[in-house]
Formats: sequence, structure tokens, C-alpha cells
Amino acid sequence: MSRSRILAEIQNAKHCVLATHFQPDGDALGSVLALGEGIRAMGIPCTVLSPGEAPANLQFMPLLSLMQNEMPEDADVFIALDAAEAARVAPDPAFIQKAKRTICIDHHRSNTGYMDLNWIDPDAGSTSEMVYALLADTKNPLTAAQAAWLYVGLVTDTGRFLYSGTSASSHTMAAALFDCGIDRDEIHRRLFQSQPKRDFELYRQCLERAVFYRNDQLALSWITLSDLKKTGASSDQTDPALHALRDIEEVEMSVLLKEQEDAQFKVSLRSKRFVDVSAIAAHLGGGGHLRAAGCTVTGDLETVRAKVLAATDAVWKAQ
Repeated sequence: MSRSRILAEIQNAKHCVLATHFQPDGDALGSVLALGEGIRAMGIPCTVLSPGEAPANLQFMPLLSLMQNEMPEDADVFIALDAAEAARVAPDPAFIQKAKRTICIDHHRSNTGYMDLNWIDPDAGSTSEMVYALLADTKNPLTAAQAAWLYVGLVTDTGRFLYSGTSASSHTMAAALFDCGIDRDEIHRRLFQSQPKRDFELYRQCLERAVFYRNDQLALSWITLSDLKKTGASSDQTDPALHALRDIEEVEMSVLLKEQEDAQFKVSLRSKRFVDVSAIAAHLGGGGHLRAAGCTVTGDLETVRAKVLAATDAVWKAQ
């Protein structure tokens, strides 16, 4: 599906509703809020649905207060951004059925196309890059808030331009956003240099209990609800530990198991060179990207760890 077709659908809409996935990250919020502003700039009513509380390091950003929890009755076009499957669309996947026309804009390779119109680009480093291209087609200048959110989506989902999905167009986009006057230094400080001490304590604990497999090529650690209660840390600020394990020279892949309510663990997977972690996540009912993926697995810690290791072995041996 071409973005020109997507833009035409938006321009013909009477009221657009935008949504992203539960437990939103920088790309989810960046893409949905920037597009919402862009649609309103076209003179089209647009409601952005809230996916839940933003991560602590993003709550300084603008536009968050504009998000709503209810689906407007007159909405005729529903757009899901950065959500790889319908079940992940927040705040309620059932809202999708209330619109006359549905659209998905996403860059996850596991997305099979669950809307009427689907623009899926696994080669894009972030969904924010796709939204940036779409907004450029409108010829309307970006506002300061749009530029800031698009940069947040870009810099977080490309891992500060380190991930394999980063392309020349990623850097070209960053340069254009700099020209819009974004406060890059403040964004970087808030995103990457404002870790509370309580989060550091959790980070340290993750590193201390890490276990290594496959001749030190696989590093695995975990976080329990008890850990979160003891440290007072935020469960959405655990990527530094996951990345620190991946960045060890001998390690190809890192795994972090985060205990949730209802006897489940959220599983985050990262790799460096050759392991397709999206395939491992797919074995466990999840999805994602070649080098960054995730899923949710039911069971106690030992059961979940065994399931993850078994899925990893199956994919690793096949490569």
C-alpha cells in the first residue's frame, strides 16, 4: 500500500482517530502525536487515543494531555500506528470495529496486515520515519512539537542510530528536524541521562544475576515484582540492563524477563549480528524486528526461562 493512498484516505476523512500500542515507547507516542497534529493542520478533526501512561522519561514532552480515552461517535477513519497486531491496539482493540475505514502504519516485520489498508515497511528504522515522509507529502511545515516528537521516535527506535534498521534517510530526517529548531541536547538529556538512582539499583541487580549460555553468546536476566517493590523502580526503564548485556563482546543475544501480574512475564530480546530475535518471539506468540523483539509468556520464572531457551535453541540451530 502506497503512502499516497493513505494520505488520500486521510484527506477524505470526516474525523480521524489515531491509536498506538499498549505500554507505549518513544516511537509509538512520537508517530501518533505527530500525525495527529498533522491531520489537524489539514483542517480535519482528529482524536488521538491514549495508550496508557507515558514512560517517565517522556512525560516532559508536549501534547500528551491532548490524548483521550473514548472513541468519538462520528469517527470514520481509524489509524493504528506502530502496532504489529490488532490485539495490541490501545486503549481497546474493539474500537477498530467502530470506524468505517481502518488503516495501519507500521514498520514491524511481524505485522501481517490486519486493517482495510496497510502500509507496512519493515525496512524503516521507525514508524516515526514513515509518518515524517507522509507529513512531508502534505507540504505543511512541521510545528516545534511535531519535530520534537518525531525526533524522539527516531532516536529511540533506532537505538541512537545504532540498530541495523538505521539508514541514510534516518540521518537525513534527523538533520531536517535539527533545522526545525528542536532542542536536541535537552531531549537527549531527558531520554538518556536522567536515570533515577532507584532505577540504577534495579539495573545493577539485573547485571549481577545474569546467566550466560551457549558459550557466553547468550545472556539472560530477570526482574520480579518483588524487585520492583523493593527498589521502587519503574518497569518501563529496564532497557539499559538489556542493552548492557547485549553489548558484552562475547554476547550475541540478550534476554530480559520482566514479571507481570497474572503469572506472566514480558520477554525482551536483543541481538547484534546473526540471530533473528523476531523469529524467537514468534515461536512464543510475539513479534518485532530482526534485532529487537518481544513477547509475553505465561508461567513462573523457571517455566518461562525454559520456554525462552527452547525457542532460542530452535531458531539458533536453524540459522
